[in-house]
Amino acid sequence: MNAFKDQIFCPNCNVQIKEGIFGSNNLVKAIDILIINEFLEKKTDGYCKKCGPELRQQAFSGLQEEKILLVVEVSKLAEAIVVLSIENPINWEYSCLGLVSGQSISQKGAFSEIVNSGISFFSGTNENRHKMIKASEERALAQMRKKCIDMGGNAILGAKIDIQALNGDKGQVFVSATGSAVSVKNFDICDKLRFEVLQALETKYRRLNYLITLLGSISAESQN
Repeated sequence: MNAFKDQIFCPNCNVQIKEGIFGSNNLVKAIDILIINEFLEKKTDGYCKKCGPELRQQAFSGLQEEKILLVVEVSKLAEAIVVLSIENPINWEYSCLGLVSGQSISQKGAFSEIVNSGISFFSGTNENRHKMIKASEERALAQMRKKCIDMGGNAILGAKIDIQALNGDKGQVFVSATGSAVSVKNFDICDKLRFEVLQALETKYRRLNYLITLLGSISAESQN
């Protein structure tokens, strides 16, 4: 009876935890317990080598998939972070958080395609040219928005965008954007719909950062 009391069993599958010549069964690492519980939304004290590995694989794959979906969702929701060239919008109550910036360079050779079409970059119209510049601007603005979120902001004011041609007509297009990240206090009054979207963005971005940290810890642990 006393020997039975000294035995330890897996909190999940109730298989005995043991060390022996004819076989052993130990609990998995703490990081594996954390990821399994996170995926299963449980608070189980541990998992053993019998039940843990399969659950860990399921959890890792599931959380990776959730992270990928969150990246897409956050990218779309981040567009609610308004970027304005003006510095003091009417009826806004806000506090300044600091300068944010973003840079983007077009694909090498894309600019030369426009030149070869016989249309100058600085005059005339060309659909491909506009698409290229627009894509570069969006990448630069996306960087600004991410930095704004990281600072706890929800809008960017005094924004300026600069476009330059690198290495002459056959080079690349460089787009830089700067602005001031601010935290608007009264979006719930002056723009209720935007306020609700920004709340969802904050929640999902916090979850995304947590998953990035968690999954990164697991990857680092597996390399040791």
